[in-house]
Amino acid sequence: ACELPTSQNEHSHYICDDDGDVKCLPGWNGDLCDVPKCRSGCDPLNGYCNRPGECLCKLGFYGERCNKCIPLPGCQHGYCNVSFECICHEGWDGIFCSE
Repeated sequence: ACELPTSQNEHSHYICDDDGDVKCLPGWNGDLCDVPKCRSGCDPLNGYCNRPGECLCKLGFYGERCNKCIPLPGCQHGYCNVSFECICHEGWDGIFCSE
């Protein structure tokens, strides 16, 4: 049976419905309603959230959906497919694509 905590705290994101079942509040998932739903489109591998509707990026990624990689620091004329790499544009060479 669903039981509400004696005092609603920051970790209790649910109500008990008329049948005595746990019903998560909007923005929350999980058996205990303690898993926030991230912003729509947030990359499931490179992003995460602590509160519903946000999208925080893991190290090496950025962007509204955390789907853009950060190239190797110092990369000048290159890009990345995975974080911290530097793939040189045509005509450039070297670790930082500066030659």
